[in-house]
Amino acid sequence: MFKSFFFIFFITVEGRELFNIQKADLENSRIDLVGLQNALKNDGAFSVSGGSSNYTRAVGELEGSAPECFNQQRFPETELADGSKRTTFATNVEHFFPHCIQDSSSAISYEFEAAFSLVAAALEDLAGRVSLTWRDTAEGETRKFKSLPHKDHIHVYETTRNSRQSDEESLPFHVDSGVLLMLTPSASLPVQIKGSDGGLIDTSNVSEDSIIFIVARGLTDWLLQGSSTAANFYPAPHAVPSLSGKVETRTVFARMKVAPETAVPANLQGSAFSFEEVFQEKALRSSGSLCPSELTVSKKLAGSACETGSAECWMSCLLLPECSGNEYYVCTNLVGEPCCNEYNSPPPDPNLDVPGHCQNMDPGCQWKCFADFLEK
Repeated sequence: MFKSFFFIFFITVEGRELFNIQKADLENSRIDLVGLQNALKNDGAFSVSGGSSNYTRAVGELEGSAPECFNQQRFPETELADGSKRTTFATNVEHFFPHCIQDSSSAISYEFEAAFSLVAAALEDLAGRVSLTWRDTAEGETRKFKSLPHKDHIHVYETTRNSRQSDEESLPFHVDSGVLLMLTPSASLPVQIKGSDGGLIDTSNVSEDSIIFIVARGLTDWLLQGSSTAANFYPAPHAVPSLSGKVETRTVFARMKVAPETAVPANLQGSAFSFEEVFQEKALRSSGSLCPSELTVSKKLAGSACETGSAECWMSCLLLPECSGNEYYVCTNLVGEPCCNEYNSPPPDPNLDVPGHCQNMDPGCQWKCFADFLEK
């Protein structure tokens, strides 16, 4: 049980303060639980400062090397609302990163793992340890909150010739569908968070040795479904401001805590929504989110067909791009792995084909145009 001591401090920002906890106080079980509970309920976000020097150095190195690394690797690009672009690398494999950012990304990953383990203990103390347990399936063994898997996304935002001076966010406010989001800080273009009262939380003064935590709807709608405890957590909308006239590039390492598609809360008696059902059941928001989960156009209902101009990819009806006559549609995730489609068959590319297997529940899945390799 955590004891209440006043060894915490606040990061002062214009108009709003982001609740902050020192990592050392988490390690020694000396945090203001009342303050943390208020932050989770009203703001849906907080930060943990006091990370290692390796972590701080890695964040700086990633910001410096990722833009050129991503340009060389030619990762998928998305045009944003302000005319800038975002390039993304995504993975759910432990410490699997492009060689040009391997060291810095691995250092950040290790720091995220250590911080989440500490935060998980604090959340269990607030919500009750049993309330945060889960199972792979309804009949599976009970698992602890800290054992939730994750997906990592590294995003590089860059201005382009199409960038325009605008007050419009490059990524509009949205709520992610995972369980908990973790972010590296960005002093040059900080993420914006909107509290339950509509007030804006500016994170520009978050220290460079910090990790930002944001509550996602999977925590309230999936893991705490049917529980009165869910009201104590606010899934916070967040956005990225326009790059135009402010910065040339912005890099962020984002980790989303998720669950297997068939996972259910362990403490809920009777029928329960699986993580898959909660994760997919959402309205179309922005085409660009901090974690690219907004690619789903509509959930495909059993026995129904997709509308014209879309086809099922990752169990959802996703828009089809305009392909030339010598190209065909391929449903893959952001790192080129085949995703499940309505025929449950990977694309006919020997570099992509994995017999008897396709990626499911990957929010990065989308239809793409590929030239027929047999014609080369």
